[in-house]
Amino acid sequence: MFDDLFLFHEIVFPHRLHVPEYVVYGVYILAPLSLLACYRRLILRTEFPLFVAAGCFLGASMLADTFTNASADTSIKFLIEDGLKLFGIMSWFIYYVRLCLAELSASIGSD
Repeated sequence: MFDDLFLFHEIVFPHRLHVPEYVVYGVYILAPLSLLACYRRLILRTEFPLFVAAGCFLGASMLADTFTNASADTSIKFLIEDGLKLFGIMSWFIYYVRLCLAELSASIGSD
């Protein structure tokens, strides 16, 4: 979210801090993968297909941003990239809402 708002991977890191865009994308991929490795048992006990779908949509959005032709129609490029990102955010949101509801139900039911 902050990356989209402040254009970190497009302007700040490559042009201001002289960090190549592929390095930024590498960090964006490695950070969540390390969290997944640490919390895999917990995630597997939840409705993880929604979590996986969110990661797939957000990853596809990154791929669309990276590999779409700069000369392509910008409205189609933004529709594809931001549409995938929207589906990723929605999947992620639904995953966390359902996880919170399950935890609240379990907590209330155990009292």
